[in-house]
Order: sequence, then C-alpha cells, then structure tokens
Amino acid sequence: MVGSSNRPHDRSGQAALAQGVGISVDELSCFDHGEFVDNAYAVLLGRPPTSTERENTLAALLAGDAKTWLLGRLRYGAEGRARAVPVWGLRGKYLVQRLFRLPVAGRLITSLGALASLPRSLRYLRGFAQSVAGERIHDRQVSATVLAQIEALAARIARLDAELQGRIAQLARDLDTRTADHDRKLQVRIGDLDQQVRTRIAQLDAQVGERLAQLDAQLVDRIAQIDAARKSAIAALEGELARVTRIAGDAKLRIDALSPPQLAETFEVIGGPLVDPARSRAAVRADVPASALSAHERYAVFEAAFYDSTLVAAKQRVYLRYLDRALALRQPFLDLGCGRGEFLGILAGAGITPVGVDVNPTAFAELRAAGFEVAEQDLLSFLGAERRMFSGASALQVVEHLTAEEIERMLALVAQRLLPGAPLIVETPNPLCPFALGQFNTDPTHVAPLPPERLRFAIEAAGFEATRTLFQARAPGAAFAGPDPRAYYMDYAIIAYRSAA
Repeated sequence: MVGSSNRPHDRSGQAALAQGVGISVDELSCFDHGEFVDNAYAVLLGRPPTSTERENTLAALLAGDAKTWLLGRLRYGAEGRARAVPVWGLRGKYLVQRLFRLPVAGRLITSLGALASLPRSLRYLRGFAQSVAGERIHDRQVSATVLAQIEALAARIARLDAELQGRIAQLARDLDTRTADHDRKLQVRIGDLDQQVRTRIAQLDAQVGERLAQLDAQLVDRIAQIDAARKSAIAALEGELARVTRIAGDAKLRIDALSPPQLAETFEVIGGPLVDPARSRAAVRADVPASALSAHERYAVFEAAFYDSTLVAAKQRVYLRYLDRALALRQPFLDLGCGRGEFLGILAGAGITPVGVDVNPTAFAELRAAGFEVAEQDLLSFLGAERRMFSGASALQVVEHLTAEEIERMLALVAQRLLPGAPLIVETPNPLCPFALGQFNTDPTHVAPLPPERLRFAIEAAGFEATRTLFQARAPGAAFAGPDPRAYYMDYAIIAYRSAA
C-alpha cells in the first residue's frame, strides 16, 4: 500500500503518526465497529469520542454507511482540518461517497456504475453463448448480425465506461477546487466575524468601564454625603449633649446654692504666688523692689496677675461683628485705653487699621515693634488735640477708671471724632453680677461700678443712637445669682452708633 510499505505494522496507526508519515484508509478501516470508532477519533481528532458521538457513529455503521464516509466526515470536519492528519487514499473515496449522496448526481452515478459493470456481464454472456454454440450445433445458426451488434454494444459500453471514469475524475477535481474555495471563504468570513466580535467586545468593555466609573463616582459622592450627614448629626448630638450637660450642671449648682454645704467655723484657702509670675508676664525685672517700681509698672504687674491676655482677646473678638467695614476702609479705628494691645491685634487681623491710646507705656515698645500706632497720652487730652476722624471707637474696661465728669467729657469728645454712623463700644464690669461686683475693688484704680442703664443714658445723651447692651463673660459655674439672667455675666458692653446729625 502506498505510504505504508516501509512502516512497522500497527493497527492503531499511532506509530505511523509518531513517525510523521500518515496513515492509510485500510489501516483505519481494519477494525470491527467499536474499535473502528474509538481508533478513528483518537487518530483523526486526537481525543476519544463522547458517548453521544460513539452511539451515533455505530448506528450509522449498522445502517449501512461506509467507513470511508465516516472517516471523511471526521477528517474533513472542523476538528479534523485543524489536526490535519494525512490519510492516504481517503479523499477520492470520500468524494465519491459525497457524490453518491447528491440528489441528482447520486442517481446518475448509480446508473453509470451499473453501465460500467455491463461489459463484464457481456463477457459472461458471450462465454455462455459460445458454450451453448459448442454444445449445440443447431444454434450456430444464430445470426452473425446479432453477434456483431453485441460486439458493437460492448465497445460502446467500454467507451462510456472510459468517459464516465474521466467525468468522475473531473467532478472530483471540481469538488476539490470548490471545497478549497469554500474553505478560504469560510476562513475569511470567520476572520471578519472574529474582528466584529472583538470590536463589539471592546465597545462593551469601554461602556462597562465608563458605567463603572460613573457608579464609582456616585458611590464616592454618596459616601461623602453620608459621612457629612453623619458628622453633622454627631456634631448636633454633641452640641445638644453639651447643652444638656450645661443645663444639668447649672441646675445642680442652683440646687446646691439653695442648700449651702455644711461649713466649719473657719474656711482657709491657700493660693499660689501672684506677684512673681505676674512680673515675668509683664516683663518687669524681678530684682527691682515693688516700692521702686513706677505706678505704671506696678499696674502692669497687677494687670498681668488678674487679667489673662489670651482670655481678654478671646472675649473681645465678639465686637468685630458690630464694626462698619465700609467706614473702616476710609479711616482708622480708635481704641481708647488700649493697654497691652489685645484689641489692636484683633482689628489688624481683620484688615482694619487701628490707633491705640493709653497713659501706661509699659507695653508700647512691643506694640510699636509690631507696627501699631500708639499714643502715650491721657485719652481726654488726646481727644481734645486730635483732628482726625475715625471709623469707630472702643473703650474696653476703661470707664470704671474715670469719674462721672470724665466719662461725660470723653463721650462728648469721641462723638466729635467719629464719622456719621460709626460705632462706639464701651465695655465695663457688670455690677448686676454678684461675683463681678465682689471682684470689682480688686483693681485699686477702679473708681465706681456703672449700672448698664446709667451708662447707656450717658452714651445716648452724647449723640449716639441705636444703643444695645451686650452681656458676656459668664461667671464661674459655682456662682449663683438668682433668677435674673443678666446677673450671670461678669461684663457688659454698650454698643451705639454716631448719629448722622
């Protein structure tokens, strides 16, 4: 057999495939049905048949399908073409099997096959005739014309057989060509479909990525909103808790005040040193005796002991809301009795130009080094000599150091130096607060406490209007002052505005 004469005998065909020389149809067809199916799948497809494939193939064999037809379907199917195992003598036989299965051509080929077998039948017939002629002499009278016609018919059949073989070969070649062309077109179509699928997958992937990005952004925004809402809710709850705690504490203090604690005959309080720490905060030398200090230096030490600069600044920041920013762009703001300059720094931090006045120059060097304009002068003298106009004025913790006549004079002079509509802020200890009143005479320079209504009357009489009273600086929690809420604030401020007249 072609291609198999030099190969070792191996009915399964695996050795031939291992040597790369292919396998013949006979080698694949020499098994019984079951072995034939298993071996054909193993050799041509490189795998065993599934149970369904095995049952269908065995049923086809039992129904009369030729083994060459089943081998051709495996070899020239999609898996078989991909594996491309050489099978000698299979293509022609498979093509003939395909021709037999064509509706018209199959019947034609069957008829032609019958014609092709006719010469052999005629030979048998001729032999039989000669035999009969030899045995029976009287049959020699058979017409020579009939014999001649039979010979002519035999020659005609031989020519038709040759033409049929040629036609079959041509059909096989045409079928091979059409099959190859169909395979090429199929591969091109498969390539086009593969490209279309890849393009569509890429589009879908981009759309999915874009949608995922949108969902991710929405999720991040939603998480941020939930987190903000959570923080806001927590802050609100914390504020409410603080408020409730404060109310509860106040209620406890009031209840405790109604029922004073058990007291002994004496009550001793031992405090820490006051003078030495105050000297350090006021930058006054510790080696200078107190008797050798000037009145201004002694007051600077006193102020450092009893008035914490940080707390003072925190308390004064509330007045910024009452200032006129439009006027502040035109003229500076005047701070009477500027002291250590806490309010000067607050004004400058808000973009407002301040001018400070004080009779105590202890802190002036530091203030001037910071760029502030400060005047070492009695405030009445300053107001009497100054000709500039100001966008507002403040006298914070000042009027309690003045007599009633000095207060009225100061207010009249301030009214002359303010632009129409400019604010005036006057802050002083609140005598309605028992705790503050008890602390009032701690400062030896204090003259007298001023009730809020008295001070407001004096300010309105000096030409100011739209007055309001702002109570601030809560008394310590242990201080109980009765039902009047004003009594719980240690300071108050009268805020008024220069009339346009």
